[in-house]
Amino acid sequence: METPRETYDALFEEVVREIPPQPEQRQLMDKAAWSAEQKALREELYALADRVADRVLSDPAALRQFIETQARLGGESAVNTLILMEKYPEAARTHTFEEWKRMGRSVQSGEQAIALLARGREYVREDGTTGVFMRIRKVFDVRQTTGRAIKQRPIHGEYNRIKALLTDTPVPVCLSEEVPATVGAVYLPEQGVVNVARGLEGKALFFSAARELARESGCQSTFLCDCVANILCSRYHMEPHYPDRIPETYANLEPKAKRAVLADIRQVAWLIERRMDRDLDRLVNPREKQQDTPER
Repeated sequence: METPRETYDALFEEVVREIPPQPEQRQLMDKAAWSAEQKALREELYALADRVADRVLSDPAALRQFIETQARLGGESAVNTLILMEKYPEAARTHTFEEWKRMGRSVQSGEQAIALLARGREYVREDGTTGVFMRIRKVFDVRQTTGRAIKQRPIHGEYNRIKALLTDTPVPVCLSEEVPATVGAVYLPEQGVVNVARGLEGKALFFSAARELARESGCQSTFLCDCVANILCSRYHMEPHYPDRIPETYANLEPKAKRAVLADIRQVAWLIERRMDRDLDRLVNPREKQQDTPER
């Protein structure tokens, strides 16, 4: 008896495998999967940063940790500093595998990369504004590497650190008989000057002047200015005055808004650091100073 035609059709469907994706299709699928994975990781990192930011602007001890970590990391973004506080609290200097290799160092066996965020290409949003695509950057801290010795930042004398702070400032920094020593320094926007009390010892002078230069740079409150001054004091081995309380204005913010506040603090501190480091580098490389001096 002959088997019905439809039985053969069912058999055919059972034994014939699905046609595999062509190379172009596979590439598109792989790219889509990679993009989805990167997006999920970015969202995870931002969520982590927001949780840490919430803690930083709620707990003075956490704020001190942020200040000290940001001071060690220098120009690292605030969001990455927050991520490192959670993932690698002792971080001091981070680079990718290839960057360490070019510096004559190798990543030690078994060490895990740390995922951070880095600026990528710009794009135009639907409303016409410009956005920045954030990409994932896998790094290792110096403690995860071994190899050629790394040149350390020199620790300059107190006089030169204070001089660097007061050199090439956006507004003049002047001594004044009218500023009490207990206040230290005052920024007067209507006169475009930072007035400093006479007779201050070095560490008090550095902190007070740094605080008021932060105010001149746009910090909106004494608390924020103090945070900037503390980052600078910690980075340049002066004497910080860490806040013992968080004002409710900042403690009550949403986590994302707290992260934005910390980013503003970091930005102002970094602007002052770059200016100071240029001046301090001239002490190590006198030729740079000669090149900066116009011919007469």
